[in-house]
Amino acid sequence: KDPVKYTKYQEAVYLALRDGLASNVGVSGPKLVTIAVCGAGRGPLVMRSIRAFQQLQTPADSVNLKVFAVEKNPSAVVYLKSMAKFN
Repeated sequence: KDPVKYTKYQEAVYLALRDGLASNVGVSGPKLVTIAVCGAGRGPLVMRSIRAFQQLQTPADSVNLKVFAVEKNPSAVVYLKSMAKFN
């Protein structure tokens, strides 16, 4: 509902990922990035986190992403599960 908030969130996640991966330069093998979105709702912050990761433009096999969406609303959990299944 607030496009500016989501844009800023995505930018912040991108910068955190970029800086975090830059600090691991020289580490061999594939890396795993884990993001936990607490209060995920119906997923706009989850989607923005995934887009931020995609902005990194890293070779596909060098960095893997794992996202945890934490939500207490049962209706939103059902929606998030379907989103995970089809995205």
